[in-house]
Amino acid sequence: MLSSFVFSLLLSFLSLVQADDFSDTGLTRASWIWNPEPNLQTTAPIGNVAFLKTFATPSGKSAISATIAVTADNNYTMWVNGQPIGSGDNWQTARFLTAQLNTSTNVFAVLATNQAAGAPVDANPAGMIAAITVHYADNSSDLILTDNSWLAASTIPANFTTAADVSAFTGAEVAATYGQGVWGTASNSLETPNTLNLTGSSWIWSTSSADINAPVGSIGFRKTITSPSGKTATSATILAAADNTFQLFLNDEYIGAPPHDDNGAATTGSWHFAQRFTVDLTEQTNAINIVATNFKAQADGGTTAAGLLAVVRVAYSDGSTQTFVSDASWLAGAATTTPLAFVAMSDNALVPAIVQVAYGSQPWGQLSIADALDAREVPGDNGPGDDSVSDSQSQSAQPGSSQSGGGSSSPTGSANVNAPAPTTNAAGPRIRAPPLLIPLLSFSVFGFSRLIL
Repeated sequence: MLSSFVFSLLLSFLSLVQADDFSDTGLTRASWIWNPEPNLQTTAPIGNVAFLKTFATPSGKSAISATIAVTADNNYTMWVNGQPIGSGDNWQTARFLTAQLNTSTNVFAVLATNQAAGAPVDANPAGMIAAITVHYADNSSDLILTDNSWLAASTIPANFTTAADVSAFTGAEVAATYGQGVWGTASNSLETPNTLNLTGSSWIWSTSSADINAPVGSIGFRKTITSPSGKTATSATILAAADNTFQLFLNDEYIGAPPHDDNGAATTGSWHFAQRFTVDLTEQTNAINIVATNFKAQADGGTTAAGLLAVVRVAYSDGSTQTFVSDASWLAGAATTTPLAFVAMSDNALVPAIVQVAYGSQPWGQLSIADALDAREVPGDNGPGDDSVSDSQSQSAQPGSSQSGGGSSSPTGSANVNAPAPTTNAAGPRIRAPPLLIPLLSFSVFGFSRLIL
């Protein structure tokens, strides 16, 4: 748990630092890139282009997380190691994303769309720009900028986000450095950070003493939220973490899961990071369904600690918000074999969840937060991925050293990702990206390559 503890301290330190300007993100040193085409700044063809950047952690270092500033003309979706983390459709505003990383090698993938400016066949400028700060366990960092070392492809293979097959890719072309070309310095808006955190929540499970040991298997949890009289729910930000992993559903729709990890000794378990989703709600009643899975101990196949942690902030049409935390008001089911079986259960078949410990207490301590994109917004993804949870997977004996497994969602076919996005409005197709938790101030510290804190 050392890496998670160090990263939590790092975030606490960053909260004392004030951002200076847009250049603090590192984006001002990046370049607009695209698939090689003549005249990218004037007549780039409409359609999708995929980008890949594989980054190997330097010897002697362990990567923990990445903070990312990214935008594209016209819109984009971004993945890290196959996990969708965010999207955006306003190229003039850079979004800030946070991702959990593998300790050694990590793959950053972007699917960007050049939208028609007028008639469906009109060509126009196209580009994607990003600055990625990789944070290490020793508090140092590296800065990755978009340039011609990135790979690009307009013929996009299925599951391109894992970089398993790069035969269709070629070196990206630099259309312009930041501040130059048709984009100029127009992309200089900074997204307002989301400050929702895990304070006040509790680790819950279906049995007592689960913070010490719990049976292997999957348990479903539910929180039904009804809008107060006179209010209309519009959206929610959901923070969720589970030891070992979980699948999140809104009502009966699959929303997402943590990144998959191989439960290896060199991997930071997915439970170290609460996943943050932003979802649209129905106006009156919404059921948050989370199916959490506890794996057997890696060493001896025995029992191990288990828990679910969650915070839900509901936004209403009048501008007000209401926050709900995981506690004894949540309902829990018996052991279940499939998430959809739990989602279909009535409340009468469930019992109150049992509080284990307050957030921040052992054996889990403080967690970091990583972004995750609503699966309904992911191109080519319509439900739980192939990495579905399995009770037979194993973990280390205790949360302090466990490495969890989990589900991930990624494009499942080339047909969806290759088709040009529909022209729903002048700004491009509606691709909603969640607001980001990591404050802008973080980039005033990490805006420089290999800066050692």
